[in-house]
Amino acid sequence: MFSRFSLLVLCATFACVAALPDQVHIAITGNPGERVVSWVTAYTADTIVQYGSSASALTQEAKGDETTYRTSTTLLARTLHLHDVLLSGLQLNSRYYYRVGDSVSGWSEVFYFDTKIDVPNTPVDIIIYGDMGVSNSNQTRDLLVDEIQAGFSSLIIHTGDFAYNMQDADGVVGDTFMNLIQPIAARVPYMVCVGNHENDGRNFSQYQARFNGISRYTATTKTNLYYSFNVNYVHFVAFSTEMYYNTNQTIAEQYAWLEADLAQAVANRDKQPWIVLFGHRPIYCSNVDDMPDCSSDARTLREGPYSIDNLLAKYNVDIFYSAHEHSYELTWPVSKGQWQEFPNPNVYVNPIYTVNIIAGAAGCPEDLSYFDSVFYGPWSNYRSASYGYGHFMAHNATHLHWTQNIAEGAEGTNDLWIIKGNATEVAEHAHNFGFPPSPAPVDECDEYCFATCSSVAHRQGKSVEETHTSCGASCNCDTRVSAGKGHEIGKKVRVERSRILRH
Repeated sequence: MFSRFSLLVLCATFACVAALPDQVHIAITGNPGERVVSWVTAYTADTIVQYGSSASALTQEAKGDETTYRTSTTLLARTLHLHDVLLSGLQLNSRYYYRVGDSVSGWSEVFYFDTKIDVPNTPVDIIIYGDMGVSNSNQTRDLLVDEIQAGFSSLIIHTGDFAYNMQDADGVVGDTFMNLIQPIAARVPYMVCVGNHENDGRNFSQYQARFNGISRYTATTKTNLYYSFNVNYVHFVAFSTEMYYNTNQTIAEQYAWLEADLAQAVANRDKQPWIVLFGHRPIYCSNVDDMPDCSSDARTLREGPYSIDNLLAKYNVDIFYSAHEHSYELTWPVSKGQWQEFPNPNVYVNPIYTVNIIAGAAGCPEDLSYFDSVFYGPWSNYRSASYGYGHFMAHNATHLHWTQNIAEGAEGTNDLWIIKGNATEVAEHAHNFGFPPSPAPVDECDEYCFATCSSVAHRQGKSVEETHTSCGASCNCDTRVSAGKGHEIGKKVRVERSRILRH
């Protein structure tokens, strides 16, 4: 939480909401030749974007709508004036310069964006990360600005947890964050999904208001909590993992929509052969320093009537991106406790399960999330407790490349190629064909969950009986515990926090 003094410092430094338009950011709709431009003003104003082919020739104009948002329910709440404009009919593979505002209230500085990513059948290069705060993210933001200045112009996906937290200090932290990312998000479409730090007790209202342009113009669902869009070879699907932990959310409605959207994506696979799902919390992860995240919380998403794992398998989703853990992890293709390994850990040829990538290390006030050096999920391929972000590159219908910067690139990258196609298309990669999948689990008992849960319970002084009972219930191991086999569960799993890896 921020004190009144630090609130004033933030306002003085970044201008909570300036007299002129600020917090400018853009989004795509999924339709080539369209962009959504959004910004905030302190007072009511006309909603106008002037744009053109050069900074000195803003000869075209588009108008949109203003909405208002109260930053809290207190007497001290501020009113933000939110503006969204849809630009359509843009020329592909072009650069557009633009400014926002009006002649009475004032204009923003001039920004620019490119429409190269809209050109059909061209490679798709997208930056992906999660968990970026106001503090401890300077290096990541500086690197992103450097990439944009060097020519990166396509798309960024932020997989939840913004600002830490947008609602704090009556929304001033949210204002500060949106201004900090303006040099990035005003030039490159900034696509998002909701995380746990957006839970403001008002149905994620700060997140929903600040990224309302996506709800209005991108999402056929008319909500930025779950929606989808196409970019060339890829169908992207954003959804809310937070509905699984907040009972007031309409999880059944979201799940039904996910089923329908993914079914349609499979039918359209001749146009978008790659299907990528992104949400905030992971369904497979190996971090041990916040035990419920990768045990009972992950199981909540994997299993039950609204199982994400089931959807990934049913619709052959290629990659599931998440964050929440402040680290990086790449899994082998994995589904329902089974996984498939490959001779080359950097090349997956025709994987039979979904690849999970946890990339939540953009930098935030909280510490990194660490790994145990002795045990990790058997489906885990690579782990690094270091800051960084990644590039997703869909080269064509058969080749996809992922690179994660390790320690902000200081320690190189972790690379993955996913190659898929018919026998002829993948023949040259025969030496990298996958091994047979692991045996199916004998029951639903999560031994990793039980081992980590038992480790924590032991340090808390719980008896063996108490430990087995509570951990059995938390980790789906009740049947084995009831049969008197609790002492055998996870005996090959060794979890020692003194051996945590800190890359």
